[in-house]
Amino acid sequence: MAASGLITDYHELLNMKAHVARMLGFDDVRVIPTQDGLTFYVYFGDIIAVPEYAFPCINQLLILLDSPHPAAVSTLEGPARGDSRNSTPLLIGSIFIDVLLALFTSVADIMAFPVLAVKSLLESVGVIIYKHDFEHMYVRPMQPTLKKAVTMIMDIMLEDMNLECRQLALNVTQAYIRKFHGTMRSLIQCVFFSRDQVHFLIQGT
Repeated sequence: MAASGLITDYHELLNMKAHVARMLGFDDVRVIPTQDGLTFYVYFGDIIAVPEYAFPCINQLLILLDSPHPAAVSTLEGPARGDSRNSTPLLIGSIFIDVLLALFTSVADIMAFPVLAVKSLLESVGVIIYKHDFEHMYVRPMQPTLKKAVTMIMDIMLEDMNLECRQLALNVTQAYIRKFHGTMRSLIQCVFFSRDQVHFLIQGT
């Protein structure tokens, strides 16, 4: 419903986010009011393991992140409404970006997931890089976590696993470089090395 634009209210989406985080297995999921009392935010801890029943939720998360519909957050923007960082509407999926990135940075071994779940996660990271505005005031704080996730995704390119997953990992890394080309010189250098390694691996399969 949210992905199709039937649910756009910011608070309803936050409540949905809390349910998604619990289903995926995040620890200590809490809904905490902000200091001004106008809204709340969803806090969640680390994740040790994703329950088997939650893997279909990962597949649906991709659809949610890819939704073109904006979230209704205009009443929360306050004095910052005229800020150029807010010129792009906040998409519905933007509210769930931190959940996706936390999966990469918290789970011990993403490669132990079913192949379809790994593909969905990689495609989801590609979607948020291409589609979401990481200069928006609500999304900008997630840039360091995105950087960490992409660094971990680079390792997937060298894993002895499904070829399509390795190709997706390469695509995600290249997309990150194109969008954030001025932020990570060391990552760019590593990517060219990893791309050569992936090319070698592909030729050897």
